[in-house]
Amino acid sequence: MSNTHLVRTCLGFICPPIKHLRLQHTPRCPLPPSINRVPFDIAARFSSKMVAPASLPGTTEGHLLVQDEAIVYKRYLTVYNRTVQYPPRPNGEESAVEYDIVGHPQAEFKYAVVFPFHPKQGGGGEVTILKEYNQGINDLAYCLPTGGFSPKNHTNMEACAAAELSEEAHLCGGKYVRLLPEDHPGIPELKWSRNRFIPYLVIAPEADRNPGGRDFEEIIEEVKRVSIPELKQIMFSGNMQTPSIVTAAAALEYLQQNGMLSDEGCL
Repeated sequence: MSNTHLVRTCLGFICPPIKHLRLQHTPRCPLPPSINRVPFDIAARFSSKMVAPASLPGTTEGHLLVQDEAIVYKRYLTVYNRTVQYPPRPNGEESAVEYDIVGHPQAEFKYAVVFPFHPKQGGGGEVTILKEYNQGINDLAYCLPTGGFSPKNHTNMEACAAAELSEEAHLCGGKYVRLLPEDHPGIPELKWSRNRFIPYLVIAPEADRNPGGRDFEEIIEEVKRVSIPELKQIMFSGNMQTPSIVTAAAALEYLQQNGMLSDEGCL
């Protein structure tokens, strides 16, 4: 199985063919007149019935009963000890299992990932990507502009996406496409994480002459534009963060379905 086929198979449940979704415009920078609103309805492609993870002991908002949950460590990440009631075993015996769960409660367990697309006349275009220090692997990796929701600074998730685009890529404006339905809680980050992310596509952003400041712990060593073939090579290289790969796949599918990419955008 080729790398391309493998990624297409793995992401197919997340990024099936896309129809149309209403685009929203953030009027911080003027929008080029050549970019028109494209209808886009993704509701039929993603399940909007997913529920947020259970947040209080004794609730069954998720799949199983959460008996107890307590914070055991808190700094950048918060680590919880969660006790979950399992269904009875075949012999009728009941059991509870404790898990280590991580998340960012200060961000309400959600963040945005942004795909900045720069269209070219005649079709196609380029994408702005970053190369950032990843403390877990103690190395650099490629990613898209990504950041957590701040209840104090962001009115909604699109405002969060716009802030990260400004801070990390020094871009602003453009047309925003939320690549999930409005009532979808977000794509799970990890099996053992409470965090979820919302993927966004932004079409035709411009240079931000007054970008927001980056967080002091962020080390972004490279911001560059790449072609779509170059982006796909990076996606399949094993050196790109998973949420960025998923967001890129969804954005490329949208752009191709709406006639803004040729076959170069196919995964």
